[in-house]
Amino acid sequence: MVATLCDVAVIDAGVQKLSRSRDSSAVLKARLISLRSALPCVPILAVEGVDDKIIYARWIGRLRSSLVYEPLICRGKDGVLALKAALERDQTGLEAGVYFFIDRDFDGLKGSSASKSVFLTEGYSLENYLVSPAVLDKTLIDLFHCDGRPDVRSKIVVEFERVYAEFLSVTKQLNIRIYIARKCGVKLNKTITDKISDIAQVSLGAVVASNNDPSSIITYIREISEDEIKNIICQFGSLDPAKNFRGKFALMFFRRWLDLLADEFDARQTDLFSDIKRVEKVRRKELTIGHFASCSDFPPGLDTFVQTIDAAA
Repeated sequence: MVATLCDVAVIDAGVQKLSRSRDSSAVLKARLISLRSALPCVPILAVEGVDDKIIYARWIGRLRSSLVYEPLICRGKDGVLALKAALERDQTGLEAGVYFFIDRDFDGLKGSSASKSVFLTEGYSLENYLVSPAVLDKTLIDLFHCDGRPDVRSKIVVEFERVYAEFLSVTKQLNIRIYIARKCGVKLNKTITDKISDIAQVSLGAVVASNNDPSSIITYIREISEDEIKNIICQFGSLDPAKNFRGKFALMFFRRWLDLLADEFDARQTDLFSDIKRVEKVRRKELTIGHFASCSDFPPGLDTFVQTIDAAA
């Protein structure tokens, strides 16, 4: 029997699905073997994504500038955990000198065991540590030319804290829906948006919810019963929003707010920068995660963990 184009498409889809299911462990392990062959004694740091690689590079550079290591990007938390599981099954000693960096999110290690080779953030994710009054103050000094004017910086930081609190309040229901999904083990129907306009309308002085209902942004593959939700909602109430709400939302807000602040530096429609001369423009291109990480606090425990990183035996 001759296969039709439709048959071929179905077969290809099945093969791709099987390939994806194996990718997170087999492919990552193969990449690690290749790295270890080229760099037999260099510590390898398994991280979730490209942003993680950049952020940890800044933090490790500040904590232990002499450390030579190689990052291994695992395409998400599940990838890091899959590699960890594969190495725990491995009998060749391949796990020596490999360290795993994982965001706590709302689901921690997802049943995987903690060990001395695992660093788990105390907050939701790395991004939570990049959004803070301290980072804003340093950004105002370096990129907004507010050096020598602590009075101006203090006024802006106070305004930021007020508006950021509004943002966290506005996005609470989105975080609750994500929290429920993670605690119930229910997958989402689609990738969470990376557009700030989908979740909130941000201006320099205020934040209001977007016109999108939270249930249309965070959708589940199955309905979750009221009984399942009851206890979970109580647990959610104990979280610190700035520390434990979704970090990517926080960073989306911070970037948007800084962009609006840069507009205000040029326009001078309020008194925020009234005493700052316009000799220089805001260095917008340097408003990056690398800059934020270069002046943020570290996640608790990272300094100690970084000192334990050692070469493969």
